[in-house]
Amino acid sequence: MNHRRILTGSLLPFARNWRRAVDYALRPFGLSESLGAPLIYLGRSGGGLSQNELAERSGIGGPALVRVVDRLVAMNLMTRHIDEEDKRLRRLHLTAKGEALVFQLEEALDRLRDVIMADVTDEDVTVFLSVVDKVGAALDRLDLASAFLSNDEGAGA
Repeated sequence: MNHRRILTGSLLPFARNWRRAVDYALRPFGLSESLGAPLIYLGRSGGGLSQNELAERSGIGGPALVRVVDRLVAMNLMTRHIDEEDKRLRRLHLTAKGEALVFQLEEALDRLRDVIMADVTDEDVTVFLSVVDKVGAALDRLDLASAFLSNDEGAGA
């Protein structure tokens, strides 16, 4: 049994299932995961992120994030301000309404985690996070253009 193959093969279905669960948890607030995630990441950061920084943290590509931010600004949950030091940048901040909503979203996600991870110990989480950190660091160091993966064989899994 190839545990490494099983692990990497389970990542995409795991992420898809998690996003679906988050989508369901945020539905009572009138939000999808794609609208809620940028709010949550901005709230956790304390605000003042550029759109590029928020895109990197939330995993939402630049053009898609611009549309999401436009929508969140229109909903009066987020504001954009020109960076005083670099006029090319727009800094994002939660409004008071956005901060209150993020608090509720975090509570809803805490409840979701409690249900989903009821049988997962703190030790399990620690081991999992260690593996995620090691694999993530290796991926950060990897130069895909020159890596041994010269074809699409086994892509994604």
